Amino acid sequence: MKLLKASHIQKNPKRKVYVEMALSDLVEKVNRIQPNYVEKPDDVEFQKVEKDMLENGLTFPIEIRKSDGEVLQGKQRCQFAKKYGYTHISAYLL
Repeated sequence: MKLLKASHIQKNPKRKVYVEMALSDLVEKVNRIQPNYVEKPDDVEFQKVEKDMLENGLTFPIEIRKSDGEVLQGKQRCQFAKKYGYTHISAYLL
């Protein structure tokens, strides 16, 4: 297991449960981390996120809706994790 762990994890966040989520569990929900996704060179927003994460790591966990597994916050962070060979990522279930 290669975990992309957030540096700021709240101890007892309200209505949130901290988990270390397998990216493979998110593949169906996030198009960018599907096996056949091709990165676009003009994706400037992802490039900003990628540069920041290379310099600072994952600051905050992604947020996932518990009822259906949809990623609410952090789709680009999931894409970064997959691109750099991570298998799991810090997440909050809401």
